[in-house]
Amino acid sequence: MPTFSVRLGTGTPLLLVAGLLACHSIAALAEPVPPYSIRPFSGGGQIAPSNRVFSNPLVARVLDANGDPVPGVTVHFAAPHCLFGGAICFEPSAYPFFPSHVFDVAVTTDADGLARSPLVQAGNQADIGEGTLGFEFVATVQNAIPTSFAIESATFILLQADMLESVPITAGYTGSWYNPEQNGQGLTVEVLSGNRMLVNWNTFTPDGSQQAWLGGVAEILGRQAVTFAVRPEGGRFAANFEWAPVSVNYWGSLTLVFSDCNHGRLFWAGDSGFASPWGVGEVALTRLTLPEGLSCP
Repeated sequence: MPTFSVRLGTGTPLLLVAGLLACHSIAALAEPVPPYSIRPFSGGGQIAPSNRVFSNPLVARVLDANGDPVPGVTVHFAAPHCLFGGAICFEPSAYPFFPSHVFDVAVTTDADGLARSPLVQAGNQADIGEGTLGFEFVATVQNAIPTSFAIESATFILLQADMLESVPITAGYTGSWYNPEQNGQGLTVEVLSGNRMLVNWNTFTPDGSQQAWLGGVAEILGRQAVTFAVRPEGGRFAANFEWAPVSVNYWGSLTLVFSDCNHGRLFWAGDSGFASPWGVGEVALTRLTLPEGLSCP
């Protein structure tokens, strides 16, 4: 999987979302320094308007074990380059993200324990970075689910351009989904407890030589379900099955959004984006089944 080159401390990630493309934009302590922790302070839930100018800065706060602010601590605002081989830059900020680099800016907390990101400031305009193929997007800054920065993976996910017009995902979206124009392949999804969704995509390899099972357990982030997907290979049928030859390899990412109870879209990105044989793309989905006992919405 894609990874950061540094081990990050403990805190809450701040997710920078572009309409067709997303990269984690993360505030993190320079090193894990227990009992210090980092928390989002402002800039969460922020959506740039059509001219893509942010109205609020992205600010993180460092606290000690008693919840008091800690001045003079180095905080890193970091973001990996994106799947398309390019990245997002902010104008008129002097801090673009360059392709093939994990971009990192070090900021020292002030007397109130606050570190202000130079990447997202009031008046900064989200613009197209080098290598992003000219996609237009609306940039969003929002709080992701609290997690530990002991994880080292960077998440690259495709998102629906009109994501704000999608609907929240509930248990009623469990079922089978397919594209009528691509009959013969499709998805089964099951909404689980804890804002999770089991996603299985039964499809075929790009060259058509064999079937491909792609899937994972997605995190439901309000109006979208996002997962790293894996692909198992090497198994045998029924009594001939042996676990040893089976390999389960990272495949890429899958993102699901729904416009209503019977329609949605699947966005995918193979491991290396456009360079992958699987490529990057999307497909419209129509509901095929609804399990007995469930209703939608």
